Amino acid sequence: MQYYLYDPDQKKPAGPFEAEVLKFAAGFGPDSRVCPLGQKNWVPAKSVPELAGLLAALAAAPPSAAVPAADLAARQAGLALSPKTASATPELAPEVERAPARVTDASAPRALGALMSDALKLSLSALGVFSSLAVGGAVARQLLAQIGAAMSGLPLGSHAAISQAFKSAQYERLSVYGALLSLGNLASFFASSALVLALAAKAQGRTCGVWDSLRRMLRAFLPLLWVEILTVGSILLGLIAFVVPGVVLMIRYLLARYAVLLDDRRGGQALGRSKEIMIAHMGKVVGNFLVMALAAVALVFSGRFVLAVIVESLLGAIPAPPPSWLVTPLSFLIVLPEALTRIWTMAFMVLLYRDLAALHPLKD
Repeated sequence: MQYYLYDPDQKKPAGPFEAEVLKFAAGFGPDSRVCPLGQKNWVPAKSVPELAGLLAALAAAPPSAAVPAADLAARQAGLALSPKTASATPELAPEVERAPARVTDASAPRALGALMSDALKLSLSALGVFSSLAVGGAVARQLLAQIGAAMSGLPLGSHAAISQAFKSAQYERLSVYGALLSLGNLASFFASSALVLALAAKAQGRTCGVWDSLRRMLRAFLPLLWVEILTVGSILLGLIAFVVPGVVLMIRYLLARYAVLLDDRRGGQALGRSKEIMIAHMGKVVGNFLVMALAAVALVFSGRFVLAVIVESLLGAIPAPPPSWLVTPLSFLIVLPEALTRIWTMAFMVLLYRDLAALHPLKD
């Protein structure tokens, strides 16, 4: 959990900060005013269970040099402290100097090239964790789609066969296929949202394990699903009405998912947060999104082409027909380019959102 800390020297809130970072704040004590991220009420630190335990540990520990609230963000992000603070707290300076470089919030939005480069660095910084989430979600979707196709007797991805079944009123077969396909899409949505949480945690220098990200996503799932329903419903109504309003709403709510996952917004708050940022930075977000989408599509098609050539070569070397135990695993290779490219695109959107959200502080 992160907390805002009221800085009595600056007469304004600072943060949000991790609990472990707050203990370095000058004057931090039981009566310090804090506000948990996503909440509105300021309360004494001693009334928050997590911070009460931290305060008890601090009371038993030897005194350590304090850091002004203005420099807490630097300590949390792994940046260098200000020269004045570093000289006043020499025991902190070596740790900060040894801290690995991390992707952090910028004071001004990064240019497109810098965003793409930083997103790639972020993607590679914990590739094992990120690929487990991205590939796991893609494989789950593909597996459930194949099971649905096998149970319904409909060819996977054959729009002609599905259309023919609909015309023949074979609704039972269609319902089985549609239910499992929807379940697969939901699994992919869950995993990709957990990927966003893992990327955001890594960008802030925090733990980003697979299970930790999935647990955090489990808590955010219902609020996120509700925001997705609101977003899709608004867009569909706009498209049905006059088309143009639907397109406008599609662009306006482009960042709603990130508002839920990164800013802990709920329902209309998330839509309002996305609208606030998009209205102020419409051209930058849409332009960057389109360029990144084109780059991602090019990578996916290139990867699929290379994999198709490899698979055809492998199957061509085996007497026909190839055994099913070989064909089935090879069919899952097709999801790899999309899944691995998704890590980069999600990292790009996380950094873009963080850059722009930093220019629009939350009002509560």
